[in-house]
Amino acid sequence: MKTGLEVWAPHGGLNFRMVDHSKADIEVSFASKDHGDGFPFDGPGRVVAHAFPPPHGAMHFDDDEIWGDNPSEDDEDITDFFAVAVHEIGHALGLSHSNVKASVMYPYYQVP
Repeated sequence: MKTGLEVWAPHGGLNFRMVDHSKADIEVSFASKDHGDGFPFDGPGRVVAHAFPPPHGAMHFDDDEIWGDNPSEDDEDITDFFAVAVHEIGHALGLSHSNVKASVMYPYYQVP
């Protein structure tokens, strides 16, 4: 997560630090199925995470996914946490999807 935040920090003079839950602008959690936000996860595959723009700033990752770092194309069942985190952080900062396939804000997860 820290590395994902560092991707965005220089592009807006942003400073990220860990704080007590009650003072957080962005909250990160792992959940499965119905987790109380009206957008339930569907199990492995398809929807792997979602985030909400400011002022909510919550990021939820599907706990039923198999998360990994830098998986190869042969690791079809492993979801790249870094790639998804960078995308979801963008949403938590207020960015919407891009229709540019090479953009980190492209709406569909692609194996890097």
